[in-house]
Amino acid sequence: MDKKMKLQILIDQQQNAIEELNRSMGDFRDDADLDEGNTLDPEDFSHQTIAKESQLRLKQQLAKARADMELLQQYAATNCHTVETGALVQTNTDWFLIGISLGGYQSGDINLRCISADSPAFRELLGKKTQDSFSLGNNNYTILAIN
Repeated sequence: MDKKMKLQILIDQQQNAIEELNRSMGDFRDDADLDEGNTLDPEDFSHQTIAKESQLRLKQQLAKARADMELLQQYAATNCHTVETGALVQTNTDWFLIGISLGGYQSGDINLRCISADSPAFRELLGKKTQDSFSLGNNNYTILAIN
């Protein structure tokens, strides 16, 4: 399975997350847009405030999810030869996508994990090449390929 196919699984997961966030925003939009004339008691205003706050949080999550989707699409078209943002690193046991904070996935013998550009692990890996070794936690890895 090549890099584009591996990242397509993450892209599909991200698209599903975006669709779910959009659905949730619609639900909260309905609750937040309660007409004042239909409000019977102060508790209704309280629920409306909570719905608006939840809608704002969902809006922020949706913006991040869309930004992450753009990164994934950029990374799918990137070809790297050293560990850098956008690199897909195959090791003796796992795969690592460098530069994004997503959960990753496991499918058959592929365990793909994502490493954020803000993490200490990113700094540990940056610039490494094929056949270099590194440690994360108690695990030792050898880089077999970088895409």
